[in-house]
Order: sequence, then C-alpha cells, then structure tokens
Amino acid sequence: PVMKNKEMLKSFAAILLFTILAAADAESHLLVKSQCKCMTVTSKSVVSVLPNGGRVEQLMRDIHIIVPTRSRENISDPTSPLRNKFVYKISDFCKNCNQKPTLPTEPQCKPPPPPADTCYGRDI
Repeated sequence: PVMKNKEMLKSFAAILLFTILAAADAESHLLVKSQCKCMTVTSKSVVSVLPNGGRVEQLMRDIHIIVPTRSRENISDPTSPLRNKFVYKISDFCKNCNQKPTLPTEPQCKPPPPPADTCYGRDI
C-alpha cells in the first residue's frame, strides 16, 4: 500500500509538472480591457500531456477584476453616495470579437461602451 501511494504521488507530480510547463509556453491573448468596469479578460490555449502519451488542449480564461471600493454611484459627482453594487456580465463584454487583433496589446473584443452611470472607474 505504501508503494502504491508513492507511485500515485509521482504520477500526480509528473502531470502537474507537464501542465505547468505547457502553461508557461502558452501565449496569452487580450480579449477585453475595460477601464470603465475595471476589468481585463485574457485567454490562452494550454496543452496538457496525459500519462498515456495523449494530449489535451484546454482554453483558459483569466478574468482580472478590480473592485473600486470608494467608487461613487455617479463617478462625476463627488457628493453622490458610495456604490455598493457592482454588476459584471461577461457575455456582454465578449460581443463584437475579432479573431485577429492588429496589435498584441489591442483587445480582440470591442463591446459598445456602457452608459456613464454604470461605470466604476474613469476611461483614460
């Protein structure tokens, strides 16, 4: 029984190592960058090698959201009350996507700008 646990641990460590190495080689693509909503979404394809020699390709999405705790309901009015509700509909941001951006730093998805009263930060 002890030998089986060591073998399983070695197999798990090998799979984890291959996954980490595959993730390090993957190129990340910027999908959405919204300074109004303080959100960035990137994606990349990660290829994992299975113990039996097979390969599995997975799509990873990294969603980075900064919640501005001192944001006002109306960001243009410093006397408006603090915002306590933040709504993020990721599907709305992934509309109007191009498969190939012209620049690597340019987002692939360009959703229409939200109304000013739903912005959590200022667009720069």
